Amino acid sequence: MKKSIKILLILIMLFLTVTIAFADETDANANTENTNPVITQHADN
Repeated sequence: MKKSIKILLILIMLFLTVTIAFADETDANANTENTNPVITQHADN
């Protein structure tokens, strides 16, 4: 029983890491579009 519980926990962690990774990719793509003008303004100043 303990082995199956460990396997379930590992699968849940893998699922969470995959979903977080995809969420980070989408957030990063959205952030690059929004922050590019801000970065250029700071560079000009």
